[in-house]
Formats: sequence, structure tokens, C-alpha cells
Amino acid sequence: MGLHSIREGWVIAVDQLRVNKLRSGLTILGVVIGIATVMAMASIVAGFREQIVNTLEVVGPTTFRVLRFFSSTPLNPTPCRARCESGRP
Repeated sequence: MGLHSIREGWVIAVDQLRVNKLRSGLTILGVVIGIATVMAMASIVAGFREQIVNTLEVVGPTTFRVLRFFSSTPLNPTPCRARCESGRP
């Protein structure tokens, strides 16, 4: 692979960019939008993580929280049938 083939490749690439201006511009715009979206999502996730850590630091390891509603989370996958199906005495 000589200097001639590398130079010829660059010449062809620049010619194609010059000929297909709209395609080149849209490609650059797509790359910029994609990178900006990834950076924004990373910032949002970092903000959520920081908020959760701050909340856990404020609450502390000795605090016990009681919620009014039973949540069905991955830690509690099935709701409590006895509590849900029992009527008032």
C-alpha cells in the first residue's frame, strides 16, 4: 500500500463529500444528535443516581420507613393475598 493509493483514497473521499453535500451534512447532523443524546442520557442517569445516594445518606441505616400502599416490586413480586382479600372484621 503505497503513498499513491492513500492519496487517491483521500481524493475520492473529498470528491464524494463535495458531490453529496446534503448526504454529508445530514450524516454529520445525525452523528452530532446521537452523541448529544447519549451524553444527555448519561447526565440524567448520573443525576438520578446522585439523588438516590443523597436520599439514602439523609435517611440513614437506622431509619425504618412505613408506606401506606403495598408495592409490587422485584423484591416483592407477588402482592400479599391475605391483606388484599381480607375484609373488614
